[in-house]
This record gives sequence, C-alpha cells and structure tokens, in this order.
Amino acid sequence: MSIFAGIWIDQRKAVTVILGKDSLDMSIIELDAELPSRTSGGHRQQAPYPHQDVAAENHRQPKYAAEMLDYFRKIYRRIKTADELVLIGPDKSRQQFINFLMQQRSPIGLRECMPVGLMSNSDVARYVCRVFDRSYH
Repeated sequence: MSIFAGIWIDQRKAVTVILGKDSLDMSIIELDAELPSRTSGGHRQQAPYPHQDVAAENHRQPKYAAEMLDYFRKIYRRIKTADELVLIGPDKSRQQFINFLMQQRSPIGLRECMPVGLMSNSDVARYVCRVFDRSYH
C-alpha cells in the first residue's frame, strides 16, 4: 500500500495532505516568525553620535533562518512516511523545501512540483487527489 502526500507551501503556512488507502488526512502548519525587514536608511539623527538601539540585520537573519528550518522539520515529520510527494506553492518556498529534502536525503519521490498561487485547503486536497488519481469526499 502506497502513501501519498501533497504540500502547498509558502513563507507563512503549509497545508499538508496525506492520502492512505481509504483515508485523507489534512493539517496546517504555520510559521510564527516574521521575515526580518531591512532598515530604511537615509535618516539622519540630530546628535552627531546617537545611541543605536536598532538590531543589526545580520543578527536578525540567523534567527529567522533557524525558525524556517524548524518549520521545514515540522512539515517533513508530517510527510516522512509518504512514498511520493506533490509540492505546490510559490517558487521561493518550494525551492527552499526541495533543498531541505535533499539535505535530509529523503527517500520520498517527487511526483510533481508546480508553481501555484493561493489555494484554499479544500482546493489543495482536490489537487493532490487528482494528481494521485484518488477520490475526494
């Protein structure tokens, strides 16, 4: 019996669909972290040497990267028993997750990897069922 998985992933949320023999299990994994914004620059202070109370950009990026890695690990734990995977969502997120899977040396076969925009949870389930030729109730 093969287990199939589908993921719609972006930088804030992943919708995972696991298809068993006669079952469909869907869950949502969210990332609580915010992408670090860049400092605006160009603003001059009145005092010649004012106190800098802004965190440096290079201190915020590693924290975000660690939170993204934890996000990818949660998704991987959810789908690691699958034999084949459909990965859909915006380009950047999909590529980052593919790189993560390669680093994990995942044995999961990638059936389809497509760029798609925003989808509802039920649309994701229907799409995954259609790719794997399963019915959606």
